[in-house]
Amino acid sequence: MRAVSIPVLAAFAALAACSPKDAAPAGETAPEAAAPDAAAQEDALVTPQSEETADCPVIESSDWTAWLDKMPGPGAQATLRVSGKVVLPTPGFTLSLTAGMADRSAIPVQTLNLSATPPQEQVIQVLTTETVEFSAPAIAEAYRGVRIRCGDQMLAEITEVETAH
Repeated sequence: MRAVSIPVLAAFAALAACSPKDAAPAGETAPEAAAPDAAAQEDALVTPQSEETADCPVIESSDWTAWLDKMPGPGAQATLRVSGKVVLPTPGFTLSLTAGMADRSAIPVQTLNLSATPPQEQVIQVLTTETVEFSAPAIAEAYRGVRIRCGDQMLAEITEVETAH
């Protein structure tokens, strides 16, 4: 057996005193040390957001038109029709326009809300232009305009709503 000098033992004792009290022996991970790493990894994960809380994915929009369809015919009913184009970051989004609030004036401005649900499967990252359309029975004889919103963002305001007879 080899003799170890007192100074060497003192050096090891000093090193042991400097190490954290809850440190695990070499080669093992202390449970307390793993918890912050797990929390950091959990924070780094991207969780899908619901439509209500997600930001609007629309990069740009264009070619918005609105018209009041009052074409005659059996069972004909005045219908508000709106269409436009949106550019999205990937293909595969499910888009829908739904009627939101309309102001209470005699000739109202109708708000439409665009919801964009991202694809569930893996898709290529390429800008994609999609056409969006809305059609619903008119709530008024005429409209001053139509606003299209997506999340907190105003995509367009159509100030001329033509009437087709």
